[in-house]
Amino acid sequence: MSDATTFILRFRDLVTESGGTISRHMDLIRDRQAVWWAWWRKAGETVPVDEMRRLRTIARGAGLAVYLHDSGQNKLYAATCRDIDWTVEPEGKASPEDTLTPDYYRQRQYMMWFKFSHISELPDPKEVLQKLTYVQVGSMFETGVSRYAAFYGKAIDDSEELTEQNRTIWFVREWRIGDRTGRHVLLDAAINISSQFPKQRIETASTNVLWLSDIHFSTATTDSPHTFAMPNGVSSVHRVTLSGAIVRDFPDARFAAILVSGDITWRAGTDEFLVARRELQDVMNDTGMDATRLIVVPGNHDLAYSKNPDDLSSQVEFATVEARSAYTQFYYDLYHEPPSEHLAMGRHLLLSNGVLVDIVALNSSALQQAPNRLQGHGYVGDEQLRMAARAMGWTDGAQKRRVFRIVMLHHHLVPMNYMLDPERLRGFSVSLDAEAIMRWLVEHRVDLVLHGHMHEPGIVRVEKPIDRSKPDAGWYGFTIAGMGTTGAHAEALTEVGKNTVGLLDFQDDAVEVRIQTIHPSLPSTSVWKTKVSY
Repeated sequence: MSDATTFILRFRDLVTESGGTISRHMDLIRDRQAVWWAWWRKAGETVPVDEMRRLRTIARGAGLAVYLHDSGQNKLYAATCRDIDWTVEPEGKASPEDTLTPDYYRQRQYMMWFKFSHISELPDPKEVLQKLTYVQVGSMFETGVSRYAAFYGKAIDDSEELTEQNRTIWFVREWRIGDRTGRHVLLDAAINISSQFPKQRIETASTNVLWLSDIHFSTATTDSPHTFAMPNGVSSVHRVTLSGAIVRDFPDARFAAILVSGDITWRAGTDEFLVARRELQDVMNDTGMDATRLIVVPGNHDLAYSKNPDDLSSQVEFATVEARSAYTQFYYDLYHEPPSEHLAMGRHLLLSNGVLVDIVALNSSALQQAPNRLQGHGYVGDEQLRMAARAMGWTDGAQKRRVFRIVMLHHHLVPMNYMLDPERLRGFSVSLDAEAIMRWLVEHRVDLVLHGHMHEPGIVRVEKPIDRSKPDAGWYGFTIAGMGTTGAHAEALTEVGKNTVGLLDFQDDAVEVRIQTIHPSLPSTSVWKTKVSY
């Protein structure tokens, strides 16, 4: 038994408007003097029965003072707990009293429920948290072993330190003399290996890969180009954030990797990248991932060569280093090291069914910009292609063991839109070195290319001679899939007219590529799907 005197519950507004989780629970407290709060556990967590039994005794007596941490907005609330109910069955149980439960999850089942008679926001979370010390309760993890040993016996530094940990409940006690203080960063696998092109093959417990593109996070308070709610409450006319919609549409997902093919932001602002990092971190936390399996590449909206990178007619104003600064900081915050010179990265994955997958993310916004020239053109360059092949070990000719190879970039290699209006066309559409890239794809036997940029999902099969001087000697084919846009507002949508996400399902003989809709309130539906053979 630990010496914990209380606990902190983590939450965020997944299926309500911004601030809705707290307001809906407080409404019931005001109307009925009590409310039941569900524990939305993460994978690998379970009920620490002995600890909860001890704390329930206190709650049923004088009441137990607990805390609620809003990881989306970094807010902290105090609550009075009057009862605790639980089951050790993974499917959970219904609320003990449905009339004291918010209607948006009244009919759902959870492993643990807490009865609160009071909830109030704390004005200075850091002051409160720094008076609390982490306590180890290994029984809350299914393995019985905690990966957070370095935190125990240390005072909480701030709410950000809590958010960075992939867990939903902390057991704590009051800080006392002898307890450590200061900030601690969780030294997970994302820090222990290179983020750029690690040599080791990463084992995963899944066969599914999530694919996002053209999210266009924006902190604009009016006319936001991002269609979902923002975690800071901006654009909260919609019910959920993008991360909340992903968790809603893939409630039991455990992804082998998450891919983001550029245009993460709208104007490459540091505030936009901050939101993007938090949202991507929330998706990783909710699906049991770490940053070793997050693969990102910038789009033309993520590199600020002018004060208005969303306007492709803007003249270039900033040098390359300055243009990349916000993206470089975003990358560093995710992986704890700077990006490669070309902003490219790669991964070797071993999926749970034994399928080997190599993924290369190429920066197709690599064209050197110069004053009085348009920005936003797609270009990768021979130097980046050679570097990526070397870094991935794709220089040994024929593969000894077949590995499914994926290349992700932002710009497209073949036309994707049905028709472009020449009166509104700014710059070029297809990547300037598309043919050079495709010859490289043939040389290295790439199977699948993923891209975004034109906000239109599509797919095409391309075949090219293996030896251009001897076309009758053999051809090699690969598939090119375009995402569309995961987060751009309605005015930026094209023919399909919907926001989309992709799911790659690696089966025994082929990968099924599925494009499906994602919406702030409507359920996901299929746009199309196809199989690419190994």
